[in-house]
Amino acid sequence: MNFPKPQPWQDWLTQWWNILLGKPCTADDTQWLIGPISETTEIGASLIRQIAQRESLSIDETSSQCGLMESFAPFRFQTPIHPKIQDFYQQTSEYEFDVWTQWSYGFEFFGELVKRLFARRIAQLNLPSNSLDTAHGLSSKIIRLRDPAGNVRHTIWLRHIKRTNEVIYLGIYSVIHLPNTEPCIRVVFPLPQGNAAVILRPTTDKQGNLELISKGNHYGDAGFYFIVKDAKETYWKHLLKSFTERIYVYVDSEGVLRTDHSMSLWGFTAFRLHYRMQRKTKPL
Repeated sequence: MNFPKPQPWQDWLTQWWNILLGKPCTADDTQWLIGPISETTEIGASLIRQIAQRESLSIDETSSQCGLMESFAPFRFQTPIHPKIQDFYQQTSEYEFDVWTQWSYGFEFFGELVKRLFARRIAQLNLPSNSLDTAHGLSSKIIRLRDPAGNVRHTIWLRHIKRTNEVIYLGIYSVIHLPNTEPCIRVVFPLPQGNAAVILRPTTDKQGNLELISKGNHYGDAGFYFIVKDAKETYWKHLLKSFTERIYVYVDSEGVLRTDHSMSLWGFTAFRLHYRMQRKTKPL
């Protein structure tokens, strides 16, 4: 029997559950699925330094006008992506956000339990409980980790609640190709001795708005995966079919850039976020 490494009981039990229900990772999984993990229970600035040291990378926090993605070239959309949406993804650091959140009835207790047992302690996937938490806005920072040649190896989006300075999440963004060669966007959320890897399939509608869906029934599909490294240094993968996400980035009738983000469990919408994004006002 494979067991997780010794650590706080909440993390140990969660990882053991994922090992029991999951499968060992293969060599091919390193190309599209396995991303950075945390060797400790600390997520945040210390983790960024940890990843940089482990992979011999330099930390670039000074780049201006940097985004989550360098290009949408790998994707062959039927309708070209709207210029405002493309600008947001390529120059994310130049944007500020207003955010509204809502837990669906019946899921509030589940959300609070996750926050108390995991999210607040490890400062990761710390979803706001209500819109008052985000009433003062969010801080957003793009950090790039570069190899010795100067190439970007990891693009990190670190976000805090301004009012409390709590970390909402630290996500690592990249474009990957599934085993069937289909290009997708991967967001890795490092966790103690593992991570949550969300593989999103992008499409555009007739107006060039962007829809990202993480939903899959088989290993190798887009979807939500837990990755765990056990006490024997073996990686395990678990596709959580019951959890899906939909992110719809669009330009409304007044030309305002917005995002509707929903998370569903067992087919029921559990949590919604709505973002209004706008370019930062330049000082006079």
